[in-house]
Amino acid sequence: MSTTHAVSIAELKALIDAGSILNTYIIENDAKRYHVMCSSVTGQEHLLALNGEQPSDFDTLDDAARLVQSQGLTRIYLHMLDKG
Repeated sequence: MSTTHAVSIAELKALIDAGSILNTYIIENDAKRYHVMCSSVTGQEHLLALNGEQPSDFDTLDDAARLVQSQGLTRIYLHMLDKG
């Protein structure tokens, strides 16, 4: 069973550098904003939290993608809400 916890950008970078990240997701929320979640080899999920423990919401998909790419992650899965 996976658990989810908030990580800072420095913690995420350390996980990336250690080769621990399997998948990266940008997920749209009900407010039409985006957050970043990564899953690790241990089955744990990591939500990016730039300011404390609350997951960071990005205004645009591009903002979230740029930050993820700046950390060296280029394979990103996108989860959008059903608009129907």
